[in-house]
Amino acid sequence: MNSFITQSNFFEGNNPEDIAKEYGTPVYVYNENILRSRMANVAKVITKYPYTANYSIKANTNINILKLALDEGLNCDAMSVGEIEMLFAAGFPEERIFFVPNNVSADELEFAIHNGVMTSLDSLAQLELYGEVCNS
Repeated sequence: MNSFITQSNFFEGNNPEDIAKEYGTPVYVYNENILRSRMANVAKVITKYPYTANYSIKANTNINILKLALDEGLNCDAMSVGEIEMLFAAGFPEERIFFVPNNVSADELEFAIHNGVMTSLDSLAQLELYGEVCNS
């Protein structure tokens, strides 16, 4: 068995072979204590200035991991309406979501605006579209 897994007590007394037998393979196994610890470390990276770390939903969309990020005080980045909806399902309030779209459509902007989600725009064309959507 991998020495990191053994040294870190990743399975916390659970036998990985029993997990594989119960759930089949492949199976993804996460250690909540390790995830919480890493998220807490990232949240404390900057202490001199007001700072909130963002978890990028594209890293892992597992709703339970998203809930951990919320519990640990992280905000989230989303790149699509589907990702925003996933974050809402995990309990994130709109003010803790940062929409960072690529080649965004008017419908996507309208969804973000209607739901009060802060949005990053990466061109003058997107800024103009944002203004059009806001004024319609």
